[in-house]
Amino acid sequence: RLVEEVAPERGLSHTPLFQVMFQLQNVDAGGGPGIAGVRLEPFGGETRTVRFDLELDLGEVGDELVGNLRFRTDLFDAATMERFAAQYRAVLAAAVASPEERLSRLAILPDEEARTLLAYGSGPAREDAGGVPVHRLFAAQAARTPEAPAVLFAGESLTYAGLDVRAERLARRLRGLGVGVGTVVAVCLERGPGVLVALLAVWKAGGVYLPLDPTHPAERLSFLLGDSGAELVVTEPALAGLLPAREVEVVLLDGLPTPQEGAEEGGAATAEVLPGDLAYLIYTSGSTGTPKAVMVEHAQLAHTLRASLETLGFAPGDVVAALASPAFDISLLELVAPLLAGGAVRIVAHEVARDPETLVEAVGDVSVLHAVPALMRQVVEAARRGGTLPSLRLLLVGGDSVPPDLLEDMREVFPDARTVVLYGPTEAAIICSTHPVRGAVEGHPLGSPLPGVRLRVCGPRGELAPLGVPGELWISGGGIARGYLGRPELTADRFISVEGERAYRTGDRARWRPDGVLEFLGRTDEQVKVRGFRIEPAEVEAALREQPGVREAVVLAREDRPGERRLVAYVVPKAAVELPHVAESAVEQVTAWETLFDDTYAQDEGEEDPTLQLKGWNSSYTGEPIPREEMIEWVGRTVERILALRPDRVLEIGCGTGLLLFRVAPHTKAYHGTDFSGVALEHVRRHAAGLPQVSLSEREADRLDDYAGAGFDLVVVNSVAQYFPD
Repeated sequence: RLVEEVAPERGLSHTPLFQVMFQLQNVDAGGGPGIAGVRLEPFGGETRTVRFDLELDLGEVGDELVGNLRFRTDLFDAATMERFAAQYRAVLAAAVASPEERLSRLAILPDEEARTLLAYGSGPAREDAGGVPVHRLFAAQAARTPEAPAVLFAGESLTYAGLDVRAERLARRLRGLGVGVGTVVAVCLERGPGVLVALLAVWKAGGVYLPLDPTHPAERLSFLLGDSGAELVVTEPALAGLLPAREVEVVLLDGLPTPQEGAEEGGAATAEVLPGDLAYLIYTSGSTGTPKAVMVEHAQLAHTLRASLETLGFAPGDVVAALASPAFDISLLELVAPLLAGGAVRIVAHEVARDPETLVEAVGDVSVLHAVPALMRQVVEAARRGGTLPSLRLLLVGGDSVPPDLLEDMREVFPDARTVVLYGPTEAAIICSTHPVRGAVEGHPLGSPLPGVRLRVCGPRGELAPLGVPGELWISGGGIARGYLGRPELTADRFISVEGERAYRTGDRARWRPDGVLEFLGRTDEQVKVRGFRIEPAEVEAALREQPGVREAVVLAREDRPGERRLVAYVVPKAAVELPHVAESAVEQVTAWETLFDDTYAQDEGEEDPTLQLKGWNSSYTGEPIPREEMIEWVGRTVERILALRPDRVLEIGCGTGLLLFRVAPHTKAYHGTDFSGVALEHVRRHAAGLPQVSLSEREADRLDDYAGAGFDLVVVNSVAQYFPD
């Protein structure tokens, strides 16, 4: 009757009302007075079936509780249940020892399991290098191997000695301009040897490195300069005009001397830097809509890079590709770590890194390649199409949720290379754990901590979460950042003390697996990761709400295709009466689009088939032309869908150069195409002479009032929908 009244959703895999049962028989089953003349004693029996997912039966036998724990073997294994039983005994023992304690505060972990968890989370001990800053470690390496190649770029090579001399010279210039310990110096350069020259020079001069990505919007660059208090910007002539107008001195990185010219001046430019002095600022997304700067000290940077060298095994002779944006802290691992081991850095230009085939060709000599999952997938596919990386020995993919199928593809396509997952938030100085991929991958493994790093999975009160139980990941050890610039409340909230050691609460949900591997499960907040960058959707939402036409906004990370995660914004517009500027803005947008499309279509496509003109069909994700094979497949599939409807009279809004028109019109009685590009329509007219049922009109996509009652039985609204002004 209860099941009938509650009416739960029924399923054959479990009972309808509950799946876990606990019974306590609090009558002594050990033999009491019983029935007159009858002696009672327990009679054990082995049960091989289970009625529920989990059953725990306890009974009093003398001064003890004795019971049975039964479980479904297709849900739980014996090791998990043994841990559960040990944890239950620990809770009972804690309750007896402290009967006044709240249930939620009773210790659940047996001592042995706690020791196991701490061992899993403790990286190998490593000797302290005395806090030697990275630029001094590089100088020592340059003294050992002065003529070895340090930087490779576009067919050019720069030796360790050459790089050191150039950095010294720029450091002297910076010192002369007042740069000292703690001075924030922004670096805004295209990818090339100059990035390393400027980076080392800032540190040699005692400054704090602030990377600026020249591809970022001017508004963001302006905010970073103002918020950081940067006093100088090192840039190049081609980019100087892109920087926002601020009272910041600009140092142009041009006309730097050759190694011989620099050596003649002599004299050291290196300032006395202490381990606790700041090395760099990296801005990350902020939940309030304002980016926040993470402050990393020299000791923390040196700790991570040296620990990474020990774990990843960078060596002399290695060539490491540098693909990451300078605004992404993993760029420091790519740029600097190889130089501490005597290897070389292959810097790849931004435009080269955007094209997979060109990229694979450009890094043909690298032995170590790191990329975020989205880019790594493109590299794998390019290699499948014939690209080769003959020297590759180590593949590094960074991220907390690397798709398992990508890891399997990497191992399949590059069987001679070791595949390793890297994990670490910016607040832990680049990376804090690694996971070598050796077999089939389940979930999202983060691996084990670097030397000198400690990882803890904690419950809501900071207690250790049991093995296999989700909790928040806390990181401590040598790489933990100083905090957030100018954000003391946020710093105090996220950077805490654990057993006398500074730790960072990541907000990442994780658990320890029985094999000692840390597994990523998601976030405790709304933060997302897209193409390697941690993003607070609230920051994007706040920026959208600042737009005059937006009343409310919600931003989500969607992954409509595996491995291609994108940000998608949903907005609620303000009432039309509040937006007198919208009409004018819409006209300007449409005019700009019309000019753009006319110019695009006017270019000579050179297509053998004039009905398949693909100029202008670029990916909104990469900005690159969509491959011809994919376009042909899309056109064929779309035409097939339309013809399946057997239309007679078709209206196509935004027909362009006739990709669909030329293939559908022959099967119709009337086909009318509209477009606001006169150039596109003229192209259709020239090649539609044999299609008398085709008519065309030049108009905007939302100007269709005179078509009311025209008798069309099918309206095709193609990609033009994305350009509607409202």
